[in-house]
Amino acid sequence: MSKRTRIAGGSVGVIGVSLGGAAALLGTKPIQADALVLEAVYSTFERAVENRIAMRIGNYGRILAPLFRWQVKPRLGISTSSLSPLAAISQLSAPVLKLGGTKDRHTLPSE
Repeated sequence: MSKRTRIAGGSVGVIGVSLGGAAALLGTKPIQADALVLEAVYSTFERAVENRIAMRIGNYGRILAPLFRWQVKPRLGISTSSLSPLAAISQLSAPVLKLGGTKDRHTLPSE
């Protein structure tokens, strides 16, 4: 990774939408910024899988979600708990503006 430099007296802000917002939170440590705007970022991997399957085949898809989630550890070697933006956001020291909408079917307002 390249070394980040700052303009004297300047601030660094990050805008992350959906998976981009999750990526800003899920590295070995969250991205270092002075402020973040996160739009439509899923809360947990489990909810993300459930929402996306339900979008395509209805609420019965939520029953199938565990079949997809159990494949993560054997295929990628990581646990689904490590893919939780909701848990990672607590590590930030910068202010965060979280945005979501009622028409977003990927990330529900309850998240």
